[in-house]
Amino acid sequence: QAQTNLAVMLLDGVGTKQDVPAGLDWMRRAARRGDPVAQYNLGRAYAEGSGVRRSFTHAERWLAKAANGGHARSRRLLESVRRKLI
Repeated sequence: QAQTNLAVMLLDGVGTKQDVPAGLDWMRRAARRGDPVAQYNLGRAYAEGSGVRRSFTHAERWLAKAANGGHARSRRLLESVRRKLI
């Protein structure tokens, strides 16, 4: 969770200078470690093309992991992303 918090701080520029590439790097680390919040945030970034190239395939992968981890909001976004993949 600390990695996710650091990622959000870097992405938003809260308490530090905004650094999107570093924020995304920390978000990926947290997501790979199994943090559902980080997985949701990373999936949302891919779905929106926020700081990364838009990829519904990558978005689906991360949102599915978050949903399987119990993250409720990820389920709604996952459904939307899957409709775009069809």
